[in-house]
Amino acid sequence: MKITRYYQSLKSKANDTLYKRMRRHFYLIVGGILYSVIFYIYIFLRYFIRWLFRVRPSFKYDVSICAVFMNEGKYLREWIEYHRLIGVDHIYLYNNNSTDNYLDILTPYIEEGYITLTDWPEKYGQKKIYADCCHRFGQETRWIGYIDLDEFVNLRQFDNIKDMFRKFRAFPVLYLCWKMFGTSGYMDEPETYLVTERYTSCWEDLCNTGKSFINNEFRNFSFVSPHYYASHIRTKKGLIDIPVFGVSDMYTFAYGNDFFFEFFYRFHKPKAYINHYWSKSYGWYDYKDRKRGSVCSAGRSNAKKTEGRFEAHELKNSSKDYSIQRFLIPLKIAMGEKATCYDPEINSNS
Repeated sequence: MKITRYYQSLKSKANDTLYKRMRRHFYLIVGGILYSVIFYIYIFLRYFIRWLFRVRPSFKYDVSICAVFMNEGKYLREWIEYHRLIGVDHIYLYNNNSTDNYLDILTPYIEEGYITLTDWPEKYGQKKIYADCCHRFGQETRWIGYIDLDEFVNLRQFDNIKDMFRKFRAFPVLYLCWKMFGTSGYMDEPETYLVTERYTSCWEDLCNTGKSFINNEFRNFSFVSPHYYASHIRTKKGLIDIPVFGVSDMYTFAYGNDFFFEFFYRFHKPKAYINHYWSKSYGWYDYKDRKRGSVCSAGRSNAKKTEGRFEAHELKNSSKDYSIQRFLIPLKIAMGEKATCYDPEINSNS
């Protein structure tokens, strides 16, 4: 599996000359090797000490996810039911000034205790929302992932997400790459449909950008970006403060390591990745990026309106990925869809 580098803007791609890439790769290789040695020694010693003294914190939930949404009510139910289907125990949702029917959809989940809903009216509040979720709810869930409603965790070597996270319990953060999906040729959104069924056109390779799940058996997490978190080895007076970044699903150090991703992923079969339905239909893309804007920052909202940005993403959709559709029938059943009864005896007599 190869990795494609993701650029937030076309300008950054144009400025990324061969010399800059070679220089960055040199620093990443040397620095990455040194950091990785220290990182794995720390992880080993920490895990060994916890095993030796049987230190095992208890949590209410094993795996949870956190997301902020704005006028995405029509996509909520599929997203919730899918992640419940693959083993997510709880969902923390933050409403950022939605005006659609989101509450009608969420109320049953809130009443049964599956969803914790928080209203967050502040514009561009994503960073504060993630910090609030980490601070308020980090003590009650072992793993918590920070993803969006257009992102679905696609398990490739597991049927349940908990089975995957058991293999990464020694690490502070698990980082999953994006698989970018486009419009599949659709101009508009129908009234009812499943995102995971309708959109299958995608980039051929995984993307070096993705999202993080943090392990709350570790402490002192810092928000690096909407994509990365780090735990810190920190003394009380702050004399020592060393960030401990997470690993990818192939156990490699996962922050800023373009070289390692691009090289090692050629020999790696992903355990999981995140299906990022970046645009859905062209009509939805036009609304969310050009009218609604970003929940992260004003700068991100402006970047989304860059001329040629849509084409730069859409024209990379030269492949198809149906792998998530192995969950389609269980998902439809969970959403209350029923099959038409087929009886060969009745049909033969008619």
